[in-house]
Amino acid sequence: MKKIFSIILISAVLLTACANPSTKEGAQKIAEKWVKQNASTYVFDGYDLKHTKTFPLSCDNCWKYEFLFKSSNSGYGDRTGQVLAQVITDHRIQVLVENGEITDANVDNAYDEINKVLAE
Repeated sequence: MKKIFSIILISAVLLTACANPSTKEGAQKIAEKWVKQNASTYVFDGYDLKHTKTFPLSCDNCWKYEFLFKSSNSGYGDRTGQVLAQVITDHRIQVLVENGEITDANVDNAYDEINKVLAE
């Protein structure tokens, strides 16, 4: 009985740590999920998302994550209805997570994924 209780307790702690936005790992999962569901460049035709770097920031519960991915066509954002060059394109997206919230997401220092605009 003690062994089963210990296994349940350890499992609960691990699951909490994975989903906890105040941990580096939990915030990374939030960033990755956000990219897969909300970053229009990735959602349109992106694939092969890979975490490459984590940057600690000066505020509590703040991290910047860098991911690399590929897309099947050139350009940024939702390109529905556009004439597209079908070429595999490598992208780098950096996502800032503060207290579990995405506050910035930028692809190739060229496209703001939150405001859906090209950088000036």
